Amino acid sequence: MLVSAISLAVDPPATGKPVSYRREVSSPTATATGNVQISDLGRSLLNADGGNGGSASAVMSRFDLRNISYTDLVKMAGELRDAGALKREDYLDFIGPSPEFGSLSGEAVAGWNEPRDYLAMREQSLAFMRESGAEQRFIDFASYQLSLFQHFQSLRS
Repeated sequence: MLVSAISLAVDPPATGKPVSYRREVSSPTATATGNVQISDLGRSLLNADGGNGGSASAVMSRFDLRNISYTDLVKMAGELRDAGALKREDYLDFIGPSPEFGSLSGEAVAGWNEPRDYLAMREQSLAFMRESGAEQRFIDFASYQLSLFQHFQSLRS
């Protein structure tokens, strides 16, 4: 049986002190321990708005959720995920299914990658769920997704 414990201590970037990372791996027969130093670049990547061009604000300065193609939405979400601003477990729900193929027929959809207002689509979806009496758990999930879209769109200002 393998047991892994990871601890990460992050000093505020202003201190200039190195970040320490410790990992212990145990098995029935051995234990290993190691320490590493994380560079300033690595430290900034731990911060969702690290200011190294990989920040959520920098990403959103190039994208508009009110006028974005699906392929750009996927690219933007990947950059936000890599910057630490979008949780990995939210990534697939954030981008949603590709509109390239029809859900019933499986045939290619004309204009599937045309820019759309994805924020309005999320708002309309949530409004429909509320009006149609959807289960609260679905409303809560759609509300959470909309809050992500609204938050990222607000970073454009």
